[in-house]
Amino acid sequence: MKRRLGFWKGTLLLVAMLLVAAVVGLWPYRHALFVAPQSLAQVAEQLEPYYQLFTPSGEGPFPAVAVFHGCAGPEPGLSLSRATWLNQQGYVALLVDSYSGRGLRADEVCSGHRLWGNQRVNDVHAALAYLRTRPQVDPQRMALMGYSHGGWTVLDALAYGDKRPMGALEPQPDGLLGVKAVVAYYPYCEFPAHFATGWQVSVPVLGLLAGQDSVVDVQACLSLFDRQQVGGAALEYELYPAADHVFDGEGSQSRYDPLVAEQALARVAQFLARHFQQ
Repeated sequence: MKRRLGFWKGTLLLVAMLLVAAVVGLWPYRHALFVAPQSLAQVAEQLEPYYQLFTPSGEGPFPAVAVFHGCAGPEPGLSLSRATWLNQQGYVALLVDSYSGRGLRADEVCSGHRLWGNQRVNDVHAALAYLRTRPQVDPQRMALMGYSHGGWTVLDALAYGDKRPMGALEPQPDGLLGVKAVVAYYPYCEFPAHFATGWQVSVPVLGLLAGQDSVVDVQACLSLFDRQQVGGAALEYELYPAADHVFDGEGSQSRYDPLVAEQALARVAQFLARHFQQ
């Protein structure tokens, strides 16, 4: 009897220690795991003061692309040049700043302690709702473009479909209405990325991957993308074998590869033009 009691005491102590270890291990991520739900209007109220909208010259309405930055936050050297490029293609560009309205720092998000990509899906829905109200935008021809953490974000938007995203008060079954294409530059593809479980919304996707990525696990993305293709997803991807993360960021001198950057842009131009014409 005493041995049995001793066994159960030891077992309970071990379980308690494991629970404490789990809590301690997850504690730094509490703000990402336990998010106070917000309505789409509340998310929009945080984001809209920091939107940057760029419109091409000529007669609209134009196709529009909502651009989502990586965990380093809005980087003018990349985001502004991309907006200019999109305008040159004849598209409206909306740069979405997910940090300023929330008072977030890059290190908090890059560490995974705040604002996972599955929560930023709400930013996707808010940005698209905003674009639908702009007279210069054709609401039936919109696209999403995301970089790194932003790539995770736009791919997760496809994974929720009519389900409620993390941090949302309600689902947005028509949240991606009018989206014709999604472009993901060097996305994060591991846990807790929700899109690893599959996509609920069928939208053509272009992935641009860096073979020597020093930030995200490119093999995880390759495995995931291959599974999606086998499953029938409308997914295309390009792997640039010698490129590193942020290969298109001119401010990233150690990683910037102008040749690969131009090749990727040419691929994006062809992809967007094809799907906006459908």
